[in-house]
Amino acid sequence: TEIYTLSLHDALPIFDYSCAVTSITAPTDGTVKYRTTSSGDYTLTTAPSVTNVSDSKTVYYQITGTNFTTKTGSYTCNITKVSCGLTLSKTEDTTTYNTAKTFTASTASGCTLSVSPTSGDVVATASISNGTVTVTPKKTGSQTVTVSATADGNHTSSSGTYTLTVNAADFTVTEPTNHLTYSGSAQTCPGVTVSGLVGGQSATVKYGTASGTYSNNTPHTITNAGTTTVYYQVTAPNHNTQTGSYTCYMDKANCPITVKEGSTTLTSSSVVTLTYPTAKTLTATSSCGNSVTLSSGNTTYITVSGTTLTPVKVTSSNITMTASVAESSNYNSATATFKAKVVAGTISCPNNATSCGNKSWT
Repeated sequence: TEIYTLSLHDALPIFDYSCAVTSITAPTDGTVKYRTTSSGDYTLTTAPSVTNVSDSKTVYYQITGTNFTTKTGSYTCNITKVSCGLTLSKTEDTTTYNTAKTFTASTASGCTLSVSPTSGDVVATASISNGTVTVTPKKTGSQTVTVSATADGNHTSSSGTYTLTVNAADFTVTEPTNHLTYSGSAQTCPGVTVSGLVGGQSATVKYGTASGTYSNNTPHTITNAGTTTVYYQVTAPNHNTQTGSYTCYMDKANCPITVKEGSTTLTSSSVVTLTYPTAKTLTATSSCGNSVTLSSGNTTYITVSGTTLTPVKVTSSNITMTASVAESSNYNSATATFKAKVVAGTISCPNNATSCGNKSWT
């Protein structure tokens, strides 16, 4: 009688596994048959198998071989639970507010994947679909997402974590370029415009007259022509705060001139007729109230004193006359032109020619 050396099954950490005797040292021509009951014939040439943890069973075997005593026995064939196992494509990442990030998660068949948090007052929430985890930022900060692989009856559960850092987003501040024009009254400087906010957020803009001090809801005012510096601060939830400054411009106003001959307003094509030697006084005003100066384009023919035109000599063509206002602190200089000419006066003599001298008059 020889001694059999057998290799039998212990607990098996795999599924759908045959419970057959794994090896026989002797005899080399040994034949193994099985049964699944404690008594009866060994009629099975193929060993029973186990699929699930709950399938644990006792296997009875019979080994026969030439010149060997038949050997019988039994052993327990079962399966122990294994970990679901969990593989994450990423365990950390960085993003900006309102920009979602994704990674993949995989586990053993039969295990169910889930993520948390899925809601609440958190930095970011997570969702999973077909193994793809989407992490959506809700505010700035750091959020740990837990991925769980929940076991069925043949596994033990597994879990892993992923950490997302959410940084503040940026937006665009556009400073004004339009100028104000002097009107004599205080005017509010134009403000900045904000664009590029994300996540449905709104911006709060504050203004000041010095860097670091922002207490006004609108820019300050300016009354006289010149410039002033406006300082601003723009804040929005989950966005980077922006500060800056720009120049507010108040341009000088124009000062239109009006010259009249009686009730008639003169234009560049108007002609004032002077009959020698009679002077003519015009009226000249400016809309800004600054004084108007008249000048002659040719003093050989016409001279000017104040707003009075005095003919000096008969002209053969029109003379350009200019009305001007000097530039001031709040107004631009201005000019206006019109034309003037001198015609000969009419001399009348009484019938007594002696009174007109010994000349022939026409």
